[in-house]
Amino acid sequence: GQNQRYDDAGANRIYGTIPTRFDERDRPQANGSLSYFKDGWGGSHSFKVGGEFQHEQQKYSTTAFGPNNTVLYLNNNVPTQVDVYLVPNATRAVGRTKSVYLTDSWRTSERLTLNLGVRFDQYTNYVPDQVGPQGYQIPHVSGPKFKIFAARIGGVFSLTKDQRTLV
Repeated sequence: GQNQRYDDAGANRIYGTIPTRFDERDRPQANGSLSYFKDGWGGSHSFKVGGEFQHEQQKYSTTAFGPNNTVLYLNNNVPTQVDVYLVPNATRAVGRTKSVYLTDSWRTSERLTLNLGVRFDQYTNYVPDQVGPQGYQIPHVSGPKFKIFAARIGGVFSLTKDQRTLV
């Protein structure tokens, strides 16, 4: 059966039946890259271009919340708050990642290799139009959009001709 839900912060205890919830998540993604090798141009080059796309989605629904759809909050057995829930309810949230990059591993000599590159990432998230409890219309909400550009530079130098000591 279902018992009333109590949350007592002072006693650090939770009592009663947890809500009946469903949390579905999926995160399909696609990754790809192409490489091209070229000698000359001041040494040998290993170019690589690639990208990634990810679409993350969470669907969350609550079908029942205890015997009377409430959570009682206490502090050392003294009532402080009551949350009343309208069920059933469901929500959906979406996050997307798009990325592209270009790198070059450039071997300028037997002793020096430079690793150069650039990358661009874009992160977006939103909650689409939804219908809440009792038919309430909830409009689309867009989260912040992050655009990040980054450069990459690195190198490896061999201190000895046998290439056993690298910096």
